Amino acid sequence: MKVYSMWIMGMLLFLQGAVQAADLSAAATDVCQCLEAPYKKVSEALERLSEAQASGNGANQATAQGEMMAVMGAAERCFNALPAKYPKIDKNKALQDKVMKMVDQQCPNPAFAR
Repeated sequence: MKVYSMWIMGMLLFLQGAVQAADLSAAATDVCQCLEAPYKKVSEALERLSEAQASGNGANQATAQGEMMAVMGAAERCFNALPAKYPKIDKNKALQDKVMKMVDQQCPNPAFAR
């Protein structure tokens, strides 16, 4: 009976690990979806900023920066929905770190690519 109980505990731990890995992967995908529009805007804005800096046009720099800030509001609303969807991850810093490492691999920040 004791061997059977140990086997059940082992299976439960295995299944919990598999579910947790699936949750981490799903959370990383959701974070990347939240970042898709901001990252696109960041890429566009960085290109415009680079052109504005090369031409010395300060007005274009301000416009590009304003556009980047506008997109951040939409991303923030997207991120605000994630804690309810992934409460275990929300309450665990180690799991959050794992998700962010996955995010860095799945959808790297274009601002850091330059």
